[in-house]
Amino acid sequence: MPLQSWTTQDVSPRERFDYWSDAICHAVLNVAVVPPIETGFHGRIAARRTPSISYVSFASSPHDIVRDKGAASRAGEESYLVSLQMGGRAHIRQGDAEVVLQGGGLTLVEGWRPFSVHLEGEVSRMLALVPRRALQSRCPHLQGSTLRTVPAGAPFADLLRDYMLRLSDPANPVSDTTAEALGENLCNLLGVVRGGESAGTPESSAQLRREALLAYIRRHLADPALSPAAAAAHLGISLRSVHHLLSGSDQSFGALVLEQRLQACARALRDPQQRARRIADLAFAWGFNDLSHFNRAFKTRFGAPPGEMRAQAARGA
Repeated sequence: MPLQSWTTQDVSPRERFDYWSDAICHAVLNVAVVPPIETGFHGRIAARRTPSISYVSFASSPHDIVRDKGAASRAGEESYLVSLQMGGRAHIRQGDAEVVLQGGGLTLVEGWRPFSVHLEGEVSRMLALVPRRALQSRCPHLQGSTLRTVPAGAPFADLLRDYMLRLSDPANPVSDTTAEALGENLCNLLGVVRGGESAGTPESSAQLRREALLAYIRRHLADPALSPAAAAAHLGISLRSVHHLLSGSDQSFGALVLEQRLQACARALRDPQQRARRIADLAFAWGFNDLSHFNRAFKTRFGAPPGEMRAQAARGA
């Protein structure tokens, strides 16, 4: 999948902002970029393109972005700009609506209409350009709406962020086939989040629910209080639905959590950079609260106690 990248690192300070303006236009949309008052601007941006969706990751100093009526009217295919704010703050205006994004906030901007973005702090953002027709076919009620925001705590919001990060991060290798499949899921997921269960087939909705459950488990492995009830409350589904989503696998919720925690501990024990940490600290850091239970489960799973695995890894280094 084609990957393009730009950085101001090797550009002279006097030329950096012009360079950055061109990079934004090539990677995202034709916009005007307003320079900040302070000097020392820096930025880096990377863009992946698939036949259907483009993904962009960028980090920079503060600045403003304006897409005026003229630039919007000259646009080719109309696309939604799905914007995920990871660092700094973004004040986005479109028409009479305004949102402030920070710390995982996500919103949809109509790229074929004028908008402005005021970026504050050390900015880190992930973007996806999704064709209007692809998203509105799954979520017809989006027509005529402006700045649809996905609350950070909304069901499936974690999975949306996970998809955006995986597809936008230039350090994460993604094949064309995988990108197309994940892009299709991203559209379905946006439709589910913004349009309810009418989006996609029942099978695709169930698959997205299962992926959201697995993503929640991965992110909360270190929490000893991780439970089916906590997952159900977070995803806005019933406890019975949590167990049903895992019914097609060979593992129950508890078995799945135990396996992933043991795998995480095994990786830490093999990691030369973590050899100074006590085994008990590693176990507790990954959600175990009973050291005897951890040692028994670890030996059963890997055929050796944790200390022996660490020693073997050290001898093989």
